[in-house]
Amino acid sequence: MVSEWDFLYNKAHNEYLNFLATSGSVGLLSYLIVIGSSLFIFFKNFQFSVFNFQSNSNLKISKNENSMKIDNYKLLITALGAGYFGLLIANFFGFSTVSTQLEFFLFPAFAITVASSTQYVESKKNTLSNNQKIAVLAILLTTSYILLTILRYWYADTQFAMGKSYNDQGGYVKGQTYLQNAIKYLPSEPIFHSELANSYSGITLSLHELKKDNEALPFIDLAISESVKATTLSPTNVNLLRNQAGVLLKLATIDPKYLGLAKETLISATQKAPTDAKFLYNLALTYMRTEDTDEAVKLLGKVIEMKPNYNEAKNLLNMIHKTF
Repeated sequence: MVSEWDFLYNKAHNEYLNFLATSGSVGLLSYLIVIGSSLFIFFKNFQFSVFNFQSNSNLKISKNENSMKIDNYKLLITALGAGYFGLLIANFFGFSTVSTQLEFFLFPAFAITVASSTQYVESKKNTLSNNQKIAVLAILLTTSYILLTILRYWYADTQFAMGKSYNDQGGYVKGQTYLQNAIKYLPSEPIFHSELANSYSGITLSLHELKKDNEALPFIDLAISESVKATTLSPTNVNLLRNQAGVLLKLATIDPKYLGLAKETLISATQKAPTDAKFLYNLALTYMRTEDTDEAVKLLGKVIEMKPNYNEAKNLLNMIHKTF
């Protein structure tokens, strides 16, 4: 995996390794099965198109015309197969995007369509047996359930997007309403709980500024609870740890005891992502707030060694040297 300037992990620059890293051996095997099936479709339809034109007695065209059509279909399916094979090679040296994923599925679909256009099948009316009717009903019910699940996920995601938008604008009260609704429909999504923790911590700070600390106390507990839920649901997600540390640092402005919890969270995050310079920088800031200057200087040195153009870290280190 690689890290870009804002320290967000990007995809591995190999689609197959990326599948292995993100979905394990089962995911990689499934992906390879799809590829193998697609290649088989190209080979089968290439042979079928030629055979169908040569053997179909219903075609009332001359031998030359028939030969030309065979060549056209062979050329088209060969082109689709070559494009698909080229896509597989490109994915070996890079990762897929939306456009290439469309081609990944459309090329085999085009090959099937081209081959099926050469078929001349006499249509017959057939009645469904009881077993077939049961199978159709089962398919309809399964499809309906899948569509409802997708609709539920979509609705929850739109509610989350609205809640996050309000949070970004400082509208934490409205934001919490949308986020609570999102969690109601999709309670197992950790990022929803993490963003709701942001709402609660924002409300806490607003009440604290209005000197309503008694009203703020319940929101402190809610912010911590939602943040813990998020990291419990996805304990290896370092971005959730990043957000948890941010929530605790906000709460530390009200009660310094949360500063120690924020430091522990950042230490855990640096252990999971030791090459993330931003975690180390934030940890150094936390040590500064706890007046542990020596540890902060050590961490800032590591940050600058890891990311020489990290100007904020350089400026902070220079300020420490001038002050102490």
